[in-house]
Amino acid sequence: MSDEQNPDVLQLGRHVYPPLKIREEADPQHPEHGSGDIDFEYFVYLTAFEERFNARWSPGARSYGRLNPMYYYGGTEREASLAFSLPARTVQESKQNLRQCSELARAVYGRYRGWTLDPAVSGSAAVKDFTMVGHRYFRIDFGSLIRDERAFISGFTFNINPDAGVFDHDKNYYTAEAAVSRMGAMGRDPVNHGEHGQVFPRQIDVQLNIIFRHHYPLGFGGPNRVGLPTRWAENRNRDFPHGTGHIDVQPYMSYTSGSFSTVVSEIPAANDGVPEEPE
Repeated sequence: MSDEQNPDVLQLGRHVYPPLKIREEADPQHPEHGSGDIDFEYFVYLTAFEERFNARWSPGARSYGRLNPMYYYGGTEREASLAFSLPARTVQESKQNLRQCSELARAVYGRYRGWTLDPAVSGSAAVKDFTMVGHRYFRIDFGSLIRDERAFISGFTFNINPDAGVFDHDKNYYTAEAAVSRMGAMGRDPVNHGEHGQVFPRQIDVQLNIIFRHHYPLGFGGPNRVGLPTRWAENRNRDFPHGTGHIDVQPYMSYTSGSFSTVVSEIPAANDGVPEEPE
């Protein structure tokens, strides 16, 4: 956690609100390239949070006389939109906010590596280029809303709030007179700067779009329900998705190994696909 974030924000966050944590992990297909260097951990002012669970259903062929077509389930995507504000009370905090946004802006790009083609092979001068080596994978945590989930970041929106204004440029900032009269005990002017042409906003509004990649079974079937595709996938008592407390797995959801000898009766048509209750 950076010590350049406003002390009041740090004090409030450590006692009341959880930080937003976004940590880059290694690409499973290219672990040799390392885990990357994006490591965002910051207290933010949440302004909006929207979560979507989108199920894919594809209609099949409709036989003669059938009133409704057959539908086939193709999976569920979980996505979220997270919006927050980064206010700044000093120039230094504004710079820190901009650095953090630079980290997030890189999160929506792929990972690349450079290479050089030997002149003996190319027949001319050395050729330098780069190639993509994989996606960026992240582990995201934000209290009980996002619980250390694996995800992609599919969108990043950066918006400077013009109503909040920017910190002023002072052409006399570096003069000896200014250093004595305005910098004070901190050794720097908190609300003015001498960097001509630079814009330091007092408030930045950010939105992130997230696609979750679950690494544990959800829904019906799954590797922990071998031979019992009509029963719920056991996920080791994880109270998915928002951590509202320990939720025991129901008897018909209990873990089964790869081999089993229990005879499962057919589900009556009246149940309309609902898993059977234990006897």
